[in-house]
Amino acid sequence: MAEHLDADLAVLTPYLEKLGATPHRAQLITLINWVHTTFPQLKARVAWNQPMFTDHDTFIIGFSTAKSEHCT
Repeated sequence: MAEHLDADLAVLTPYLEKLGATPHRAQLITLINWVHTTFPQLKARVAWNQPMFTDHDTFIIGFSTAKSEHCT
């Protein structure tokens, strides 16, 4: 799993730093890098306190994290 964001996703760094060094953070970074690589036309941003991707200012997908140790 990735530990670092792609360079042009730096706008998401402050959000990810709040998560600390957890396995969930590494999974999220891997997922965000994949979305960025697969859909390079999407713009990364943080809105509503979550990382998301938009296209022409239209919401496409966002990611929220839970504080528990499991995913549902």
